[in-house]
Amino acid sequence: MRRCVAILSLLVLASPLVSARAEAASISYQNWSFSQKDVDLGLLATRLGYIGVKIPFAIEGTLSYDVQVGVPWGALRDAKAYRFNGTASSTKLTIEGIELVDLKVRAAFRDGILTLDELRTDVRDPTNTAANAPVGKATGTAKVGLVPLEQLTASIQLTEMPIPTLPPELAKAVAGDGGEPITIAAQFSLLVADLSEIQDGVSGKVTGKEIRVGPVQFSQLRFDVSTANDTVTVTDFYLDSSPGNVTGSGAWPLKPNGKGNIALTFDDFGWSEKVGDGFFVDLSGHIQGKLNADIGPADRAGERPFSGNLDISVPDFELGSVPVTEGHIAATLDDKDAKYDLKAGFSRGTVDVSGQVNLGAEVEDLVQGKATIKGVQLQPIFQTASQIAGLFAIEGRSLLRPVRGSVDVDASYRVPAADWSPVGDGTFALENFAWLGIPLVGLVSGDVSLAPGRVELDSFKGSIAGGQLSGRSWITYPRPTKKGPEGTWNFDASLNITRFVIPFAILQNMEITAHSVEKQVEYNILGSVLGGSLRVDGKAPWVGAGDAWKGGGKIRLKGLNLSQVAQTGPNLLWLQAMRGTAGLDFDYTQDAAFTTTGRGRANLSGLAWGNIPVSNRLEGMVSLTNSILSVQDMTGIVSGGLARVNAKLDLVQWNRSEASLAAQDVRMSPLLSGWWEPLGVYVDAMANLRVDARFHNALLFTGRSQFTQGHILGIDLTRWDVPFAGGFSFLQSTGRVDIPESLARFAGGRVHLKGQLMLGQGLGMSGSGTFDNLDLPTIFRHAMGITQLDHGIASGTFNFKGSNVRTIRDIEGTLGARIAKADAFDLPILDSITPFLEFARISGSTLGDGALQANLKGGILAVRSGSVTTRTVRLFFSGLVTLPGGGLALKANAGPIFPIPILQQRVDNLVRLNVGGTVYSPQVRVTSSF
Repeated sequence: MRRCVAILSLLVLASPLVSARAEAASISYQNWSFSQKDVDLGLLATRLGYIGVKIPFAIEGTLSYDVQVGVPWGALRDAKAYRFNGTASSTKLTIEGIELVDLKVRAAFRDGILTLDELRTDVRDPTNTAANAPVGKATGTAKVGLVPLEQLTASIQLTEMPIPTLPPELAKAVAGDGGEPITIAAQFSLLVADLSEIQDGVSGKVTGKEIRVGPVQFSQLRFDVSTANDTVTVTDFYLDSSPGNVTGSGAWPLKPNGKGNIALTFDDFGWSEKVGDGFFVDLSGHIQGKLNADIGPADRAGERPFSGNLDISVPDFELGSVPVTEGHIAATLDDKDAKYDLKAGFSRGTVDVSGQVNLGAEVEDLVQGKATIKGVQLQPIFQTASQIAGLFAIEGRSLLRPVRGSVDVDASYRVPAADWSPVGDGTFALENFAWLGIPLVGLVSGDVSLAPGRVELDSFKGSIAGGQLSGRSWITYPRPTKKGPEGTWNFDASLNITRFVIPFAILQNMEITAHSVEKQVEYNILGSVLGGSLRVDGKAPWVGAGDAWKGGGKIRLKGLNLSQVAQTGPNLLWLQAMRGTAGLDFDYTQDAAFTTTGRGRANLSGLAWGNIPVSNRLEGMVSLTNSILSVQDMTGIVSGGLARVNAKLDLVQWNRSEASLAAQDVRMSPLLSGWWEPLGVYVDAMANLRVDARFHNALLFTGRSQFTQGHILGIDLTRWDVPFAGGFSFLQSTGRVDIPESLARFAGGRVHLKGQLMLGQGLGMSGSGTFDNLDLPTIFRHAMGITQLDHGIASGTFNFKGSNVRTIRDIEGTLGARIAKADAFDLPILDSITPFLEFARISGSTLGDGALQANLKGGILAVRSGSVTTRTVRLFFSGLVTLPGGGLALKANAGPIFPIPILQQRVDNLVRLNVGGTVYSPQVRVTSSF
């Protein structure tokens, strides 16, 4: 109101100089021009007082003017007849303590009416001398009848007016944001003689658009204001926050003994803004409730007592993406303090903040209270903080989002009136903390304290991964900015872990230390991994490091025992036969965003599967770029052949990872023995191998193996091409290898094979195939050491299946074979029957044909039917052959061949035999004969 007084006071400087109009018969005007600079208005007011003209307000400063005055000759005593117009300006003018800067106005007086147009001035707060102090703007027009004395009307627009009683930051905040600023459009109607009591004659409207008060954005503001009976009354108060609004009314006493009141209603009042004191996160939501307060008469110190209550509920509120449930704020006001209590459900926990605001003139603490946090979950909070401004030079979504656990805090706080810097102390605890899916913390607790520009977590301790954590941490920030606190987060911490098991690693006797040094963190890790040694020395960017800063360090792993990998999880038991050691020398760098790049060498030594050696040493380059871990040309001798491994492992999107293995002249017997020992015994061949793998929830692979030299069952293998494809699940420890079709040139013939291998708790298999024109003398000579057979070829089909295969007893199958042009009675077992069949050696060739149908189950080959036919004899047999060992339990019928069919049926059973013993030592017994 004093600003209005100051501005309108200009209107009445000339009012005491006019009087009642005198009559004149005729008037002629003589125009005079007056111009003067820097007239001392204080001195002018004093001199006017000497002649009885009292200026009803305090005025200081200078005024420059340029006017043209029309002097009415013939009516010099008629004040209404005078005329003038012109401009006035002042670089600095103070009226009633209000400083007006760069004042400009155009004035005109005609027919007793003074008109002011184009009034413009800057308004400063004299109590704020800062260079960046807010400056208000005043513009408007006014009209007043001076002869005779009439009502004053004015339209004044005040924009971004400074508020001396509030901090400059808040005073500046109460202003328009980008669009139209706050506008006070006041309409005045009062007698000029009552100017010193202007507060009892003002009415007007205050409007504004796109207004920001702290974090809250308003689309529209309006209210009516009037003064009467020494009271300023506000009615029809309306704030539109879209959605929601605030409505209300109030009255403020202008005299010490006056009383007033305030009543506000929040109806679905909402906002959405990034706010915070150094920590900036998204705030959005709605509140509803009421504020009622009574204002009492001022005491001797000039302070007015308040009493009332505030009750607000928060049905819909979010901190970032974290919903706040059942929020409620209750407060009571009296003449000395305002007590408040805020309760809410937050991130599946609860928050309770209570305290009081001390309203007295001389108080030590402006605010004091307690804060309790119970079970607030950390993961949603870190997900919300896409970046923790000013504290980490990393993005929360990339490194902190995998955090699990909850936090409890019990603290007290206060805000001293002297500097408004909050202080406090209390305790905190983290429970069930986990990072990257690894449970790290059972419980970490300690003391928390808040001091001006400093937050400290002191003497915290706890258990992490079965180890002991201790240390302290403190945050210093001289003042908050919108980019974060201008300061650092410092800490000293140490962690000792006796034993900790994670997939693929056993950590023992770990000593981890870390501390912050000049906006970066130095850390050291010493200990044992899988029985080998680990050493990490590095630096990490911390606060304000900038894009140019490079951190990083060295990782040294020596003598990692691969046999311990199977002990790190139940899904890795299939690796229990793996033997060997591993090592790594790796240098890495990190930028301010924690992007890591590096390069080094890795090696595998003494690699074996069980007792079967695979490779003495594999060695190659390892690099990390853009979250891609690359293994480049890791080469070495694998089972006598040269092997090369390349891989690209995407550490962010694992399903984009891929790897390849190429090997030449690899001796397959040791490798196949690792799967199933008999395979290594039966197959002893050299192979060229190519495997391409990719990762998509499991290891998927395709490849081809070419056996070029060697033996199967001791028989020369000319060539065997085996394409295959399959997959392996590390989580379930199960896999499968499919062989769609393979061709082997073997024993002078060909073998076609297709099948499957199932990997899991044991080896499973199934398949089928055909064989054509296999040379029987070659098979018996090399596979069984039988040399007396000179002729014979075999063709047929077979199929097999088995689960958890450890021996031949775990395989089931069928066999159908045809034998042609064989030395029939030189075949194993049959050569022992021949002495009982004299007619079999009647003159003529002993070459003959045969057939065999058999089933395999439980290590027993059940011969359903078998036959051998020569020119002179026909033999039928059936029974059991035990594998391995070759135990026999066969029955045979034999007889000579007759040209007459009816006689042939009789002689087929001429001799009946039982065959026992073994394949290598048959025992034949004749049961009947003619």
